Amino acid sequence: LIGNSKGASNLNVNLYFNSFSHCLSQCTKLHTKDRSITQIYNQFRKVPKVTGGTDYEQIWHYINNSPKRTRELSLIITDFEWTPRNAYVKHPDNLYYIPCSHVNWDYLLISAKDFCRDMLRNEPNIRKRLLF
Repeated sequence: LIGNSKGASNLNVNLYFNSFSHCLSQCTKLHTKDRSITQIYNQFRKVPKVTGGTDYEQIWHYINNSPKRTRELSLIITDFEWTPRNAYVKHPDNLYYIPCSHVNWDYLLISAKDFCRDMLRNEPNIRKRLLF
């Protein structure tokens, strides 16, 4: 988030944050406008986060079910450890994935490769949605 916070600070915009696992948290507005990276990061650290197994499909439904959210840029910070179910779910058009930090880089690359292979049914251009 630190790298993205700098971008948010430079753009002078606010960010909205959800954490997720098998459930999706409530949306929290991070006041990044006119704040330093340290202020943004400290605010982010105070937001309660959910933990547990990963389920991206709930995020896709959450975005797809709102015309407003479908127009917004959405980012998932992830370790790419997820396999989609066999059923097709529309992948949101403005959703992108960013690798999380503090993960073994070689392992993360293997997980990202597997994620891309498994996601082809839901999003044939998934590689273009990974921001490394």
